[in-house]
Amino acid sequence: MEVKGKIIKNLGVQSGTSKSGKNWSKATIILEYGDAQYPKQVALDNLKRAEEFAKLPVGAEGTFSIEVSSHEHNGRWFTSVTCWKWDLPGQAAPVQSATPTLDAMGVSGHPQPQPQAATTADDGLPF
Repeated sequence: MEVKGKIIKNLGVQSGTSKSGKNWSKATIILEYGDAQYPKQVALDNLKRAEEFAKLPVGAEGTFSIEVSSHEHNGRWFTSVTCWKWDLPGQAAPVQSATPTLDAMGVSGHPQPQPQAATTADDGLPF
């Protein structure tokens, strides 16, 4: 499913450790969409590329590919909206990540370690 809208808030990255001992992190943005008179807001999460997703600028407009899912825990239902691809015109090429799957605890998508940029000793710049 796709939704077009404007990023109105960036909530940054949250991280933790699941009961099974696996580290996880997710980034959340708030997207405003719909008609100008009665806009709607939705929180979009990204678990696979949380660091990249957290860098999306407030005010940017684009198209977001999402997956809506619900799960039950202790008799209560929880719904999440996961963004797995986004395209912001005027930004770099669209970013994609694999669609996450929920594990037994509802925690999904463990981030892959990102390579660190090498630093040079002569000028102190990381590039």
